[in-house]
Amino acid sequence: MTGPTSVLPNIPSRRDPQSKRDGEPSTAVLSIAMSVLAAGLFGLVLFTEDANIATVDNSILVVFLAAMFATQVVPAITHGPSELTRAFSWVFAFALVLAGAPVVAIVALGFSSFVGALLSDRDHLEAIFDSGRHVASVATGALLFHQSDVSNDLVNGASISGEWLRIAFTATAATILLNSLAVGVMAFVQLRRGMIDTIASAVRDTFVVEAVFLTLAPISVVVAQRSVWLIPLALVNILTVHRMTERATANERDAKHDTLTGLPNRRMFRDEAARRLDAGQTGAVVIVDLDGFKRINDHLGHQIGDQVLRVAASRFQDELRPEDMVARLGGDEFGILLDGDIDADQAERVLTDVMVHLRKPIEIDGAALEVGASFGVALVPEHGDELEELLERADAAMYNAKKTRVGVCTFDPRRDYEKRGRLSLLAELRDAIESDELVVHYQPWVNTSTRTVEGIESLVRWPHRKRGLLMPGEFVPLVQDPEIASALNRLVIKKTITQCAAWHQLGYKVPVAINLVPLALDDTSLPDFVAELLRRHKLPIGSIEIELDDRLVSTSQLADTMVLDDLRQLGATITLDDFGTGTGSLAHLRAAAIDTLKLDRALVRSATSDPKARAIVRSLISLAAELDMRLVAKGIEHLDTVDIFEQLGCPLVQGYLIAKPQTAGRLLEWLPTSQFGFAATSVSTAVGAEQAS
Repeated sequence: MTGPTSVLPNIPSRRDPQSKRDGEPSTAVLSIAMSVLAAGLFGLVLFTEDANIATVDNSILVVFLAAMFATQVVPAITHGPSELTRAFSWVFAFALVLAGAPVVAIVALGFSSFVGALLSDRDHLEAIFDSGRHVASVATGALLFHQSDVSNDLVNGASISGEWLRIAFTATAATILLNSLAVGVMAFVQLRRGMIDTIASAVRDTFVVEAVFLTLAPISVVVAQRSVWLIPLALVNILTVHRMTERATANERDAKHDTLTGLPNRRMFRDEAARRLDAGQTGAVVIVDLDGFKRINDHLGHQIGDQVLRVAASRFQDELRPEDMVARLGGDEFGILLDGDIDADQAERVLTDVMVHLRKPIEIDGAALEVGASFGVALVPEHGDELEELLERADAAMYNAKKTRVGVCTFDPRRDYEKRGRLSLLAELRDAIESDELVVHYQPWVNTSTRTVEGIESLVRWPHRKRGLLMPGEFVPLVQDPEIASALNRLVIKKTITQCAAWHQLGYKVPVAINLVPLALDDTSLPDFVAELLRRHKLPIGSIEIELDDRLVSTSQLADTMVLDDLRQLGATITLDDFGTGTGSLAHLRAAAIDTLKLDRALVRSATSDPKARAIVRSLISLAAELDMRLVAKGIEHLDTVDIFEQLGCPLVQGYLIAKPQTAGRLLEWLPTSQFGFAATSVSTAVGAEQAS
């Protein structure tokens, strides 16, 4: 028989230890109240006229009692499927009631259910409550049945009449209804949600399954009265119904739950959110996206990724209250419904606790993995009372949390217009990539001491139909989706390598630096893509450099060196762009093997007038020399800046003074006319084994 354990997530909140202590008295009071009710109803059964009848055939009594005990106790001992299996005991218990042995049935069912609950290691209060509701429910049905004129028909040997069946099924319905109401009340006490909705939901979930089983009780009695040897045949039919019901229950659960984590799925999350909104409940809708999960999945395999998802799901449940809800929406995205009158500060404190718990190392196969998360919050009703609107706003807040790396971010209506513009621009960017509308401009950097061009940087541009030519800073930071990032990176790589090959054919053999979105480091197939292009264009080792923005790339991305190492095998060197202003700059130097640093233009400009900035630059130049790295000063616009950096020991410069970013055609016009030649050894002419194969 389905009970509270099948529908009630009795999990106290880790962030609120008091919740468990608050819940226990309510459960205890309810268990005692149910026991008193059961005792009272059982007393009525004992003293009601004609109810204390035990003249049922001994063979039938033995078979039904044995079956009742077996279906309650055996699953607890074997740790097998219990809830639906125990439902059989109700069939046999109520069959005894209909056959004229209500006292025996009630005592046996109450005792066996209590023993079964204890053997299952369930809480003693829940065991008492379950036994009480079993006794109370069956006693109610017995009282109703034995008040009729036909209750003794079977005992007296009379044939089954239509009136007997009507009374039997009415008593069955009363038994089912009281049990379902008891389950609903316990659900309300433990979950502390809306009383009417919670009880109605529990009745709806339990009533159908119980009805299927208990309506078999009259049939079992009729069969047994014919011959006890026909009971095994009846059991075959009962088993068939059991399996059908079990399958239907499993299908219904699978339709609403995620098979990997056991959490509610997107469908159930939306249904529950819609129900709460319709009921006028306050709270918060939260969208969660795991940070760094794709890298774990790609590098360690889906099995490890699945284990991480299961641990994450468990940790979400650990920290949330029973009245809250967490669901897996798909991939590494989760949804949370916070219940109650909650403001932004309270929601952020709750979710910060969840985030801290989530970030604890996950031990898998002897390795400690760390995974974080970004949380976006939309409050109800402050940020809307329509589900789609709340989901959209929570999603926007989540992306802002991911972008700013604050962990938890609440939707800000003042940023809504800006957010809508970003979403619209991102959708247009996806279309522009697919339509090959983006272009690449090129800017050289030179060595002022040797008067040579040392390299050329490729810079993506977007000729927007309405906004004109957009610079990378206007759209690249919007790219947080791995698919869009991969498509953008591959488009820029393909265009750049194709142009590099054209320059090589004309004799301009200089390395070209390709700016990539940092998510490229999660794309394990990227090195193969680059290798294929280099082979196709027959470019030598050292033809390309990979450039990453120091402000956008994370230390963890650089530390996971799989993609970088594979690119190095192709002869690519690694450059950190806009170095010196990001919070993780120095940490980045330890995380990965870096070949070139490009100083941020703001730091370069400050060095011309600010002694402190100049001292910082001097230290960075010494540091680069110690680490055997090249250092390029960006944003050079005046000759005196060139002189200062030459004096500091940094002759490599890039900026408008040398040449502005321009199309490949215009750069080709600039190269022969500039005062800078080409370093003879800029690119090795030897073709490596990878390209030759």
